[in-house]
Amino acid sequence: MNQVVKKEDGAVALIEPHAIDPLELIASASERGANADELQKLVDLFERVQMMKAEKEFNKALLKFQTISPVIYKTKDGSKTKSGNVISKFAAYEDILLQIQPYLNDCGLHISFDQDVSQNKTEFKVHCIVTHVDGHSKTNTQQ
Repeated sequence: MNQVVKKEDGAVALIEPHAIDPLELIASASERGANADELQKLVDLFERVQMMKAEKEFNKALLKFQTISPVIYKTKDGSKTKSGNVISKFAAYEDILLQIQPYLNDCGLHISFDQDVSQNKTEFKVHCIVTHVDGHSKTNTQQ
């Protein structure tokens, strides 16, 4: 928790507490002869802290991307009437990626895709994975 202190001149200052570095805890525990179980718990703590930091950075990057990314226009003809009139349009994946790639790069984000096909090859799922440079990712699956 932050602490508010009053200086001699009457000004108010906000003092943030010193963050504890999990690596320092591990080193300190090792120096004082901690057993393997204690060290493993500290390593697990370190990994959880790293994952939380990575998720926080991912969320900040995604927010930035959503703020700066351009409007995607539907330029390809979709459904047509029997007489050939276009009744819907869509944005092709290639066009979308060309437009957003510089913004993804600027935010430290990367998009990749994976798929699952059923054994009888009648159903498939496509997974869109958004990954941040710090390692956190989110997956959206469409069937």
